[in-house]
Amino acid sequence: MLPSVVCAGVGGLDLDAAIVAHLGETYGARAPELWQRLAEPRSDTDRRARRQLWEAVDQRVGELHLPSDPADQYVSC
Repeated sequence: MLPSVVCAGVGGLDLDAAIVAHLGETYGARAPELWQRLAEPRSDTDRRARRQLWEAVDQRVGELHLPSDPADQYVSC
């Protein structure tokens, strides 16, 4: 079973930030270089990935999947 976070009936930037923070805790430990690039992007590619992450969290449609993580964590909202 894959780890997940379930969100019901909540929204806004605070929720988005909480989801991203949760992912950061997980990815920071499992894939620190990947998360560092998302947390503090230095290239156009990194900035695009960060924007896509925040947009996916904001949309909260279906499942959010960060495929570069070896644990394949999903967030369902």
